[in-house]
Amino acid sequence: MITIQKAQARGQADYGWLKANYSFSFAEYYNPKRMGFRSLRVLNEDFIAPSGCFPRHGHRDMEILTYVLEGTLEHTDSMGNRAEIRAGELQLMSAGQGVSHSEANPSPTEPLHLFQIWIEPSATGLAPRYFQREFPTLWDEWQLVVTPDTSVLKGVPGDTPTASGSDTGAFPIRQDVTVSTTTLHENAALSYTIPIGRHVYLHVTKGCIEVDSISLQAGDSLAISEQSRLDLTAITESEALLFDLA
Repeated sequence: MITIQKAQARGQADYGWLKANYSFSFAEYYNPKRMGFRSLRVLNEDFIAPSGCFPRHGHRDMEILTYVLEGTLEHTDSMGNRAEIRAGELQLMSAGQGVSHSEANPSPTEPLHLFQIWIEPSATGLAPRYFQREFPTLWDEWQLVVTPDTSVLKGVPGDTPTASGSDTGAFPIRQDVTVSTTTLHENAALSYTIPIGRHVYLHVTKGCIEVDSISLQAGDSLAISEQSRLDLTAITESEALLFDLA
């Protein structure tokens, strides 16, 4: 079963300093049919104006992934982290039992374009933690960026990140989810095998991709269940995010 969400069907917000597109219900946008997909709860595309800022605010028991496409994001949090996340970099903040943070565009002239993604964890009340890195661009391949922290999924005391993340360089997340990115040349073909019982959410972040004869533009998404394979062809140079969910 494949469900299509076109870019223009997303929720929208314009706060002046922030323009946002919401794939799922968020803030003042509420759609009872769009409350998330499996454990994927939030997929927001944010455009932050020069010097724009999310002031310090709190979260708990949520896995928050940030993917910067253009510009630089300045991050500070109650764990003592102060960092700049540049275009091409990703950040994972596990809010756990509670964390506060602020996110800002430090440039007085350049806009900031990013995706903010929330995934509901399989365990709550754990210590907050932070990961950040730039992943290499693998043209016409899948780049794994998030993988399950098996110690948390198995309920191992101590909440220690396991080699499931470190061996690949991917961030260990507190949920049975993998997240991959891809950058495709024009006319490149790429497939993805979906294990039995898994569900996939594909979001096009740039360009135009044909998936199983369905044409997707930037901002379009597919939610896929009960299917064993996806076949992608890039109509133009393109980028996409893929979530493999329990």
